[in-house]
Amino acid sequence: MKIKPFFLFSVLFLCGLSSIFAQDAGVIPSCNESSKSTKMIGGRYMLSLPKGAIVKTGMDIDYSAFSIGYGKRKNRFWLSGIFGGLVLGQRVPEDLVSSSVNVTQRTWNRGGVKVMDTKGQLGNGNYWRYFGEGDDLIRYENVSAEAAIYFDSILVTVCFRTR
Repeated sequence: MKIKPFFLFSVLFLCGLSSIFAQDAGVIPSCNESSKSTKMIGGRYMLSLPKGAIVKTGMDIDYSAFSIGYGKRKNRFWLSGIFGGLVLGQRVPEDLVSSSVNVTQRTWNRGGVKVMDTKGQLGNGNYWRYFGEGDDLIRYENVSAEAAIYFDSILVTVCFRTR
């Protein structure tokens, strides 16, 4: 059987492309907990809080949670984090995905553990994002473009607490 040059080129190109995408995964750094100058919040995945951040925290016997607000009280949007034994950090609700006009997913690495980071834009123009794995989830849903930019600027500071 004779292999056509275009087919061979296509196969080699696609194989090379897949390894480029595999290398694109981000690595989550360990937190520098000796630094007291930065206020941080979270469970195993910690976020640096911007100066003046609006923060709420709560807990129960099997979880702890936090929320970071954006906007005026009447129209405030929230970035929420929850961590504990009953959290399912890798599940994005199907209704969010099905009502979205754009969805992207990126996989982060943390010492061989894959961490899901999925975000999308809803039909109404608002945004959502789910980040986490196992028993640790950070998310926002149905927020304005401005709130998504603010929350993404916080999420980019994520680090992993090793203890």
